[in-house]
Amino acid sequence: MRIYPWEEGLFAVNLLKYDMKQSALNGLTNDETIKQYKQHIDRFADWAKKAYHIRLQRDIVKHPEVDTPKKLIQKYEEYLEHEYKKKLSPSAIHTYLAPICRAFHIDMKCAAD
Repeated sequence: MRIYPWEEGLFAVNLLKYDMKQSALNGLTNDETIKQYKQHIDRFADWAKKAYHIRLQRDIVKHPEVDTPKKLIQKYEEYLEHEYKKKLSPSAIHTYLAPICRAFHIDMKCAAD
């Protein structure tokens, strides 16, 4: 019986990033956009892991505080606003959130509600 690396937990820390990138980058062709989207997704996934111990997409629905991707994105937006008050403009925060919302198929207008 073959044991795959993900069954051993070797790739568990990257699955959220991987899944998000697969979804968000689908259909994009501009190299600079792809690069920025990857960077913003990496930052978000690292924050989710550190702040809420979320490593996999399924961990989101199990978490009592952030049981939907939309709630997790809102918490990340609050984090960015608080952590980088003077450094990030609202448009910069929008840029950080765009690939994350795209990955989860969430309209950015609805994410703010």
